[in-house]
Amino acid sequence: MNSANLPEAILKKLIAVIKSITDVHSIYWIGIRTNEHKTYYYFNDRENTTKNKNWEITLLVVSKSYINDPKDFMGKVFTKMNQKVKIFSIHYTLNEIENRLMEGDNFLGLVLNENNRIFQESPLFLTGYNSHPVMYQRIHKRWKSRMSKAGYFNSKLYVSDDTYSEPAKLLLANQAISQTCAALLWVYWEYKPPIFDLDYMIHLCQKFSKSNP
Repeated sequence: MNSANLPEAILKKLIAVIKSITDVHSIYWIGIRTNEHKTYYYFNDRENTTKNKNWEITLLVVSKSYINDPKDFMGKVFTKMNQKVKIFSIHYTLNEIENRLMEGDNFLGLVLNENNRIFQESPLFLTGYNSHPVMYQRIHKRWKSRMSKAGYFNSKLYVSDDTYSEPAKLLLANQAISQTCAALLWVYWEYKPPIFDLDYMIHLCQKFSKSNP
């Protein structure tokens, strides 16, 4: 991993924290963002400055057992890293990875390389792309289904009714964006999010899109 933006001590602690939560086979990084915040305030005629630095890291975590609640997993890492490192993790079991690699997985073929690897217990046998027409049809079918749902929720935003409810409008907008993100993640990564958390999905989409929320 190119740790230019992440101190070695932080990286080692992050690996140790993840391993303390689940039985890990390997960890790969997908993206990293550094955030710096400065706070200025005055007290008793003295100027004080505080500086805070934290990191947002997108990871692929391959574990030996299934992660039941990825959101809880990410929350535990955030807490154990003293709220300095927030992860957005994609989870597969070792068995799932091996099965996908047997068939050929385009997303894993890109991510599972030595430049992205930050921890590995044993080597994985990597395969090439799967460009079979059946695979394309499967991806296209799910894309159409997700975008149809997104279009449905979006259309309901403009329906006139007697009772106007801002929270209801926001809920519909949330659902429309969530379905769009899910469609994009399936097309680009063939990945089905286990949780429909908008912050999580938008963050993942930013790894292949220049659009900002």
